[in-house]
Amino acid sequence: MCAVFGLYGFPIESAPKDKKEDAIHGTFLKFGGLLKEVGLSALSSHKLSIKFEIDTNPPKGGNLTTTLVNKTYIINITHFDLPSAFATKLHACFYRKFTKGRDFYDFIWYVSKKVKPNYTLLNNAIEQTEGASPCLNEGNFKEFLLRNIKRINFNQVKKDVERFLEDKGELKLFDKGTITSSIESVYL
Repeated sequence: MCAVFGLYGFPIESAPKDKKEDAIHGTFLKFGGLLKEVGLSALSSHKLSIKFEIDTNPPKGGNLTTTLVNKTYIINITHFDLPSAFATKLHACFYRKFTKGRDFYDFIWYVSKKVKPNYTLLNNAIEQTEGASPCLNEGNFKEFLLRNIKRINFNQVKKDVERFLEDKGELKLFDKGTITSSIESVYL
């Protein structure tokens, strides 16, 4: 893969991920000099790192769609549709072994867009990691969200996400009361 990027003028380094989880395989691609070239760093030694992960045993039920991207190069990208992506984000928010503030940043975005999850994928993901499906559906989804939001430590969420926010005023969004009332108004 490194050679292909080199053909397009992007010399890169590839480094395997430090931790190897059971079904997750990944690597970091490091682009030297790119940050200086686009004006984001004064030093050519600074590198842009992109983390790629592949789940070799994903839960069943995700729906794929394709998007044609026409920027510098025309590429067709296959990805989860919004309901499937939201299902995987919900699984990360409530079942990840550690709290990741960025997951809740994304969670707030999905709720603000009134996205409903792919229940099949969400149930399968929970069953895969927890051993049993909660049989989530439109009728019990709101209760599921409210129950799980209660157990989240939003001080920890804020601490984790703060370094990624350009506008520190966004930290006020990471409030149990604000999120609870958003859930109440969006998922009737």
